[in-house]
Amino acid sequence: MGKVDVLSKQYINRREVFADIVNTLEYGGKRVVLPEMLREADCAESQVIITDLGHGKRKKTEYIERFRDTIKSVCRDKCVR
Repeated sequence: MGKVDVLSKQYINRREVFADIVNTLEYGGKRVVLPEMLREADCAESQVIITDLGHGKRKKTEYIERFRDTIKSVCRDKCVR
């Protein structure tokens, strides 16, 4: 992972910046989502895929885990920490 990638992820992870991005993209710049309404969410996404190979063969099972750069949830009121 490059230096620029790390710096941009740290920048976007700031609540003020993330709220500005959401407000710009989703609400045309109107301040709907405030930084204090955001809280961190788990960036790991797990998935189990079971494939039936048919004809009496065993099922194939795959376990996949992905990590997102930033995931935040929005609270209607200020989030309780």
